[in-house]
Amino acid sequence: MSRHVLVGLAHAALLLGLSLPGLADGPAWQYKVVDQVKPGQPAKLILGSANGAHGVELSLVSDAGAKKVFKIKHLKAGQQKTLSWKVPVGVSHWTGTLTGSAEGETTSGQVEFKVVAARPLDVKISKSEVDLGAGRIVVHPSNPLAKAELKLFGGEGELFDGEAAIEAESPTKAILTFDPPDETIKRVELKLHDPYGYWAALRVVAWYAEIDHEDVEFETAQATVRPSEAPKIDKAIVALHQEVARFRRELGDASAGVEVRVYVGGYTDTVGSSADNRALSTERAQAIARYFQAHGVKVPIYYRGFGEDAPAVATDDNVDEARNRRAVYVLANVPPRGPAFPRAAWKRLQ
Repeated sequence: MSRHVLVGLAHAALLLGLSLPGLADGPAWQYKVVDQVKPGQPAKLILGSANGAHGVELSLVSDAGAKKVFKIKHLKAGQQKTLSWKVPVGVSHWTGTLTGSAEGETTSGQVEFKVVAARPLDVKISKSEVDLGAGRIVVHPSNPLAKAELKLFGGEGELFDGEAAIEAESPTKAILTFDPPDETIKRVELKLHDPYGYWAALRVVAWYAEIDHEDVEFETAQATVRPSEAPKIDKAIVALHQEVARFRRELGDASAGVEVRVYVGGYTDTVGSSADNRALSTERAQAIARYFQAHGVKVPIYYRGFGEDAPAVATDDNVDEARNRRAVYVLANVPPRGPAFPRAAWKRLQ
């Protein structure tokens, strides 16, 4: 599984510009508000008057009852004055009255705006906390979440487009849940929104594909790929390239190689000692991996021998069973685990 993160604002403008036209002979107000700030930074209101004004007073009150009054003796025509004040973390709504005089006329107008004091949303996600089959994804956001847009994709395209339910366990941990479809989910796209207008987009990719192939036959106790067996691997390489291309198409980026890897696992029958079989299967898996590498497989390649520890067919000891002398080729973006790969400690081919 891999993830990509994009972050942004639901609205791009940081300056809210408004005009408050006065009477014909009075001030003609204009003001702009810096309405997105980081916690601890002051909000700012940039005030101007096309006609100039004196005796200017701006009285503000927030939805929480905080008050702020600004007084300006004289504001020249075309001049701008920046007013700043502390705002609480989160979203605060402000209303107020702006008054002033010009040419013997006093005018007033109402102002209304909100200020968001929050850092951009950052979301962390751990592979161990994602269970797509159960419809459960745990995320760790830097801000509370207000909405989670969700798209699910399978091998044949889009499976779901809607929203996931959000259960906040703590300010920095949320559980996203959804009804998993019957088809295997191979890609998840999330767009998470906080209450402050910020968003973060994540893409989660879970890919696992076994490559169909004909097993290579080795000479007894040997791990060299004979020329007569090479065409079998050549066919597997063609299938592997096709699966890599399909992975990239499903990912939505034809040039991407995001953490996708090839895993070669080797197995034996139960003839001989367990230790010898494990060593031999490792050597054979490595030989196939080297052939892959030498013949155009560009993605990282890992190998591991499992000997007789995970037979395809259960047998007694010292049984010559051809179906157990095999290999598996897996394309995945997480190391294969499970009964077929016991104690898997995959080694990367250098």
